[in-house]
Amino acid sequence: MREAAACLDHRDIARILPQAYPFVMIDRVIEFKKGESLTAVKNITANEWMFANPQWQSSVFPETLLLEAAAQAAILFYRLTHEESLASASRIFLGQVKAEFVRSVYAGDQVVLKTLSGRALKTGGYMDVRVCVKEETIADIQIFYSLRRD
Repeated sequence: MREAAACLDHRDIARILPQAYPFVMIDRVIEFKKGESLTAVKNITANEWMFANPQWQSSVFPETLLLEAAAQAAILFYRLTHEESLASASRIFLGQVKAEFVRSVYAGDQVVLKTLSGRALKTGGYMDVRVCVKEETIADIQIFYSLRRD
């Protein structure tokens, strides 16, 4: 992917990520600097599947799904940096996750995930993801991963 054409929409993202609907947690990539950073967006709407249960009274977006969104942003960053298509991609396994959440995310929020390159080795590495809403940091997440090439 060329850096000048860094914006990816949901169709491009669906071709890169191994996840399928309804578990694709990234709506758009708004910035990508190869080997440095990726900025992605997740729009939280009241129509999300996790809010569909009438017994679920809260409009708080689950933290576990924010972790999933962070992991998907990290996968996008890795695959775009290494120019891997899904067909020829290495398998990426999630390892340990360190996360600190400052506040909750609600329906109506736009979540911005800023992924920064951490340390990369042949067999794995880590990435840092900062989760923000309106410039306010919601969480800092460090994702450790391992790679398996077939």
